[in-house]
Amino acid sequence: GHQRRLVRPPLLKWGCMHAKIMLLEFVDGILRVVITSANLTRDDWESVGQTVWLQDFPLKSHRAVETRSAFEAQLSGFVKALRADGEFLHKYDFSSAAGS
Repeated sequence: GHQRRLVRPPLLKWGCMHAKIMLLEFVDGILRVVITSANLTRDDWESVGQTVWLQDFPLKSHRAVETRSAFEAQLSGFVKALRADGEFLHKYDFSSAAGS
């Protein structure tokens, strides 16, 4: 079946900039990373100009299992800072990350 894991780190205060990130694993071996400036509210998506970046990443090949890109290191560190389990990230190939 489908599994969901929602992580809600404590917010510092109202009005501070904070990251919104979704890590979506698909059964076909793809990880979709979505980073947006919008909160998950109707007003933010319909009435306010927002930014969304997303990219799909495949599983690593057997030869690349031990390699780690700069994007993977940053993403893993970010997920760890949220106090979430990011161990699953090591199986994906982030070498094609746009902007890295």
